[in-house]
Order: sequence, then C-alpha cells, then structure tokens
Amino acid sequence: MNDRFLYEQVRTVLLQEWDPIGINDLIEASDEYDAYVQPICEMLYAGKEIEDIYQYLHWIATDNMCLNGDSDLDRIIAEKLFYLPKSH
Repeated sequence: MNDRFLYEQVRTVLLQEWDPIGINDLIEASDEYDAYVQPICEMLYAGKEIEDIYQYLHWIATDNMCLNGDSDLDRIIAEKLFYLPKSH
C-alpha cells in the first residue's frame, strides 16, 4: 500500500472539491483540512462504508466547524473518497 498516494488524493479532494469554508483559492490555507486526511485514510483502509465517511464529513462541517453543512455535497464527496484507488 502506498499511504502517501492515498493521503495526497484525499487531501486534494477535501481542499478542491469539499472545501466547506471556501478557502481553496488561498495558498496559505492549503493545509486547512489536513487534520482530517489521516482519519479518512484510516477509514478507507479499514473498509468503512460510504455512510461512515459521509457521517464523518458531515460531523466535521456541522459539529466541528459549526457550519450548516451540505448533506448532498458531503454524500458526493464521501462516495468519491470511497472509490479512490488505494495505490497507483
């Protein structure tokens, strides 16, 4: 398994596609979601389901960041993350 490959893919998806606080165009904020990358990678390697990833993303946005959240986007991103290749 190439952990770095998956890590970078997850990091890119969170910053470029999920981005609940809208900072992906700020260079200085490129590490904004890094704290969530490793837990998601661990979920993927552990065989967690799309619903588990969705719940985690939604918790981050609503409980951790205190945002309204976007359930539809969280589901789309959870599915995308679930199907990321684990190695190249």
